Parts: sequence; C-alpha cells; structure tokens
Amino acid sequence: NYFFKFARPWEKLAYFRSRIILGPLSKKRELENLINQFVFSSLDDIRKEIVKLKNLLLEYKEKTNLINIKEGLGGIRYIEFLAQGLSLIFHPKIKEPLIAQKTPKLLELLNFYGIILKEEKDFLIETYYFYRDIEHFLQIKEFKPRYSFHPESEESCIFAKLLGYTLDSFRKKLEISRKKVKEIFERYFEEKQENIYFS
Repeated sequence: NYFFKFARPWEKLAYFRSRIILGPLSKKRELENLINQFVFSSLDDIRKEIVKLKNLLLEYKEKTNLINIKEGLGGIRYIEFLAQGLSLIFHPKIKEPLIAQKTPKLLELLNFYGIILKEEKDFLIETYYFYRDIEHFLQIKEFKPRYSFHPESEESCIFAKLLGYTLDSFRKKLEISRKKVKEIFERYFEEKQENIYFS
C-alpha cells in the first residue's frame, strides 16, 4: 500500500537494485513481481526527480576542496542515476524490464537496446571501475566507508601508483572523467528532450 500510494520517485531507485536473499521461492517471486510493478509504474516525473536528487547530493558534498568519488560532481552516483533513470524511462518501449543488479551490466543492456551509444557505454563502464578502485583504496586504508580525498594529497600519489598512473596523469584522468560523466548525464537528463538523440 505504501509503494503505490505514498512512495516518492527516488524510492524507485532504491528498490531498483533490491535483492531478496531469504524466503520461500513462491513468496520470493511474488515479492519480486510486486517490487517490479512499483519500480516501473508512474514514471512521469522520474527525470526531474533524478536531477533533484543529484543536486541535493552535490549541495551537501561539494562544499569542500575534496573530491567525493561517490556522490560528488561526475562521480559514481551520476553513473548509477543515469543507468537506472534511463532504464525506468525507456522500459515501456522494451519488451522486458531493463533490470540488472550491477551498473556495468545495466549500461551494457542500455547500449544493446540502442538507448546509449557504444562509446558512452564503454567510457562509463571504464570510468565506473576507475572510481570503484579509488573507493576501495580509500576504504581499505581506513577500514571504514570513505569516499573523499584531496587531489594534491600524499594518498593521491599512492592511488596513482597503484593504478599505474603518474600523479599528473592520475589528476588529469580524474578531471576529464568527472567532466565527461557530468556532460553525459546532463545531456540525457537536463537538456530539452528534443535535443537528445534518442527517441
């Protein structure tokens, strides 16, 4: 009842990647069907809601000179919101719901159905793994969830070395990646729809 009467569009994104891990198979399928009905229903405002959610994250995360690899400008959340949002928007035109637990797999599906370009898919997947490597290094270093670091710090030198970059090329890749992810996201979600090349 809550799903279909009161839930906000952002909650569709939360349930988009949900997994049932325990219970009778018949009940598991019943609940999966219910969640899918909820996730792929009433999508009129989903584009605006995703932009609003992204802006709320930025307002909170971009107040320092640190790079937040997950929720900051052009970060992991941008890629996840883009993949999940396009899946929700375009599912009525596809015979089967566009669902995948992992973001790279979802990007592959979006390209397969002609929703995003191959070069965008390749770039977003490569960047997603690049970001995740940095995120993992941050968390291994401190043994707790952590997503921010300073691009001029000593640990940036360590990340660069571990990933096979010089410090300068690491910083440049970060700069280019964040800028291009932002541009791709804005093209699909913030430009007027008639200016976007999908139909």
